[in-house]
Amino acid sequence: MDRFNLLKDFFSKENGVYVEIGTWTGEFAEALLSHNATAKLYCIDPYERYEGYNDSMNLTVGDDQYNEAVAKLSKFGDRVTHVKQLSSNAVSSIPDNIDGLYIDANHGYKYVKADLENYYSKVAPGGYVIGHNADDTDESRRNEDGDIVSNFSANGVALYHAIGVLKAFREFEALNSLFVNRIKNQAYFQKPVPVVVPAADPAPGPEAAAEPAPAPASE
Repeated sequence: MDRFNLLKDFFSKENGVYVEIGTWTGEFAEALLSHNATAKLYCIDPYERYEGYNDSMNLTVGDDQYNEAVAKLSKFGDRVTHVKQLSSNAVSSIPDNIDGLYIDANHGYKYVKADLENYYSKVAPGGYVIGHNADDTDESRRNEDGDIVSNFSANGVALYHAIGVLKAFREFEALNSLFVNRIKNQAYFQKPVPVVVPAADPAPGPEAAAEPAPAPASE
């Protein structure tokens, strides 16, 4: 499932408010805001290298990528908000009751787990949480950090990243009584909508007791 196919099903709410953790150069953000002309999007990305990000993208991140994202998304005006922070520090910058959360930053298990824990309360009931690159299916390759390190190439360049997305989603599913789906490399779930149970009618008081039956008439 190409992630751009997610737009119709998960990002189409009129006046929806969405959060993307890991914006990079703004490719997916641009597609989302173009697809939904009334949506608002918060783009969280520190645009800085940091220890613990076991990904070849961590070698090149910086102002060039940030400036490219800002330029690409500037046409959407105030519909986009850039939050240039680590996701762990950006929670207070995000409003409550967002309609969707897209996680595509550090794919390591402990980082995805932290994003789920930190942002789940921000998602409105009925909203979707999606994790990109949920490719960690071969348990025999999982390391002590909960990750599967994948090596691949793109345009002749050797790349790598550590992935623990699916593991984090499955564990969060079990802890919160959720139902996680996975289509190709996208893991997602919908936050349950609370079921409102009508209040029971109050028990009748003593004054509502049945009147005693009249005595039979004498003959």
